Amino acid sequence: DKATGRSDYFTFLAPLTIADEPIIFELTNPAPELRVRLILLRENGVLHANSSYSAAGQSATLSSVLEAGQRYYLKLEPYQNRTSSQPYALSAQFSPGAAASPTAPPTVFPTATRDHPRPTPPPRPTATTLR
Repeated sequence: DKATGRSDYFTFLAPLTIADEPIIFELTNPAPELRVRLILLRENGVLHANSSYSAAGQSATLSSVLEAGQRYYLKLEPYQNRTSSQPYALSAQFSPGAAASPTAPPTVFPTATRDHPRPTPPPRPTATTLR
């Protein structure tokens, strides 16, 4: 299904960035046979942005402007539910907003690897019956 399975999820609070500057997410070092796409979900599980599937064994990137302080989920979705035969690296880079030093270089989130525990996926929308 679309919320569980062989996808990996990462959750984070969006940092303050320079106005209208995106955060750039990059997955590197996928297995040679793996095609993957990055899907960014809002806290309520609604799609915010997504990338196309990468070519086999190639990096995948997604660039998006986010609202500071809001929780997001980044879903790494392999094509046809394949699994990686090797660890991958995930990073995010952004330019800090006004609260940071104006001369500070772009910030890189700590790199996350597949070996780290996966957070709980976002809640699935629930259907209600109207009577």
